[in-house]
Amino acid sequence: MGRPKKERPKVQTPADIIGAIISDNILELLPKCFPAHRHQTQQIEALAARSGVSKETIRRIIKCDVSPRVDNLHQIATAMSTTAAALLESQPREQPSQSEATRRVRI
Repeated sequence: MGRPKKERPKVQTPADIIGAIISDNILELLPKCFPAHRHQTQQIEALAARSGVSKETIRRIIKCDVSPRVDNLHQIATAMSTTAAALLESQPREQPSQSEATRRVRI
């Protein structure tokens, strides 16, 4: 069951935006990079072991509590078979279809 997920604070500064992008990209890649581990905690532990970055640092990066140092970002990216640049890329958000947008307005 685990702990309830905390809501991310409102993104306000450029550093917050970059941190949120990095967090989203790491969270998206975790299950793909560590499919043998079912739970996010196990995936983070495996990432920590493979990257050499501590579990706590990775958790704090994912929670947007800290901005990752460049060397840590590079180590995490290498451990996930990607690049630091890829972790910094903003993923396009899916736009709701016209019918979904219309339904939202009517409700």
